[in-house]
Amino acid sequence: MTENAVKLFQRTNGLSADGTVGIMTMAKLTAGDAKKAPAQPKTSTSKNNSKNNTTSGGSKKGSSGSTSVPNTGGASGGASALIAVASSKLGCPYVWGSKGPNSFDCSGFVYWCLNQVGVRQSYMTSSGWRNAGRYTRISSFSSLRAGDIIVVSGHVGIVAGGGTVIDASSGNGKVVHRSLSSWWANNFICGWRIF
Repeated sequence: MTENAVKLFQRTNGLSADGTVGIMTMAKLTAGDAKKAPAQPKTSTSKNNSKNNTTSGGSKKGSSGSTSVPNTGGASGGASALIAVASSKLGCPYVWGSKGPNSFDCSGFVYWCLNQVGVRQSYMTSSGWRNAGRYTRISSFSSLRAGDIIVVSGHVGIVAGGGTVIDASSGNGKVVHRSLSSWWANNFICGWRIF
């Protein structure tokens, strides 16, 4: 279903309909001028393998959810692409130690998403993210913004717009898009600004 949805999005926006979210598709997904596909898409079984992009995923975007503190705002550029890639994996199962592309643990999810948008990040556990060092460190929970990596005690996720986060949640058993609730604030260690 996801591959067909991506192909429909690509056809609607004049892209090569190969069913993968490569550089051109990601750029269109995160641009302000992307055209919406028809509400009831026609199923396509044709395969178009020309210029097969290396980045995979889907085009479904999660809801923005609650606007709880911090107001992480919207994302632009690389942060927007990161959130789009993360959103494409909503519902994928949580599997401890998994680094994608179809199942993840929290740190494997962040690792996979960053690499899909061209950030060459080696794998780090959630505790390793405490001292990533390579990016701009965010010490205040209220300073987080969309596209930041949030590190809490024993967990890591990707901050999305509107005071939300996308993460591979062991408690939910899958990748979810949820509010940056008081749990995140109470367990906050730091954030990392990648873009």
